[in-house]
Amino acid sequence: MLKKYTKNQSGITLLELLASLTISLIIIGLLSAVLISSFTQTERTQSHIHLRQEANAIVLELRRIHSEGNYQLCYEDEKLFLGSVTLHSLTREQITVRGIEDSSGERILLENNGSTMSESSPADCNSPMLINNNHPLIVTLILIDESGQEYEIDTVIDRLGPYIP
Repeated sequence: MLKKYTKNQSGITLLELLASLTISLIIIGLLSAVLISSFTQTERTQSHIHLRQEANAIVLELRRIHSEGNYQLCYEDEKLFLGSVTLHSLTREQITVRGIEDSSGERILLENNGSTMSESSPADCNSPMLINNNHPLIVTLILIDESGQEYEIDTVIDRLGPYIP
């Protein structure tokens, strides 16, 4: 009778338990890696969207003031400012501005009417660059946020007629 009792016992062995735990841990590890990479990619995408919005705001502001008349721009502490007496930053505090490297290795920020503003010869805010709105403004900037993401602006702003908001 004792033999009958021991043969009818059902359950799982230690080996089966270890195998199921190992498989479960592998599946959990793979799922967590996918989740972490998707969160990282979401943060990168969000950062890129913010930089693109910042670039659009800069270009829109430059187009607006370029159509109104001559103005002054200066570059100081990796920031681009509008005006000379009262400075108006064209970027948020967390964004730095760099120039795009040309064929000679110079990092050019802006070009207008034969004048250039570069990182090596910036127009600091004590002697800003006068922008003539009768000539196109060539903008070649790189915006960099606090996480190191970059967004490049390479455009020409020209006055085609009066600004209509």
